[in-house]
Amino acid sequence: MKKLEKVFGNISESYDGMYEMLDPKTTIKAWTTGIIAQVFFALSIYSVFLAFGQDFGFIFTTEVVYSSILFGAISLLPGGVGLTEISTVNFLTDKGMEISLATSITIMLRLATIWFATIMGLITTKIFLKK
Repeated sequence: MKKLEKVFGNISESYDGMYEMLDPKTTIKAWTTGIIAQVFFALSIYSVFLAFGQDFGFIFTTEVVYSSILFGAISLLPGGVGLTEISTVNFLTDKGMEISLATSITIMLRLATIWFATIMGLITTKIFLKK
């Protein structure tokens, strides 16, 4: 009987949490925050390309990186490591970019996106765990 109470208690807590998350105000705030974050992410992608003197347009650069991230996610590797970089370089070299420049842009993109966020998360976790 105690096991059933424990299971149904967890289900009840889960339902309450789901109800709070699906509240229209919460959902709209989450969507708005997500859209703003993705716009800044896309702008940072475009900025990296411009920093290397490559202007393929905002839409193309964003498509290249997001498509590569999708391929990396399909691989089920953490952060899509490997496949994301290879596909980004492949997209860029197909567009006529030299492989050395495509590799440099890819490394900078990964450093500025996933690894920067990872390092900031580690630092923040260390700070909050001390308190």
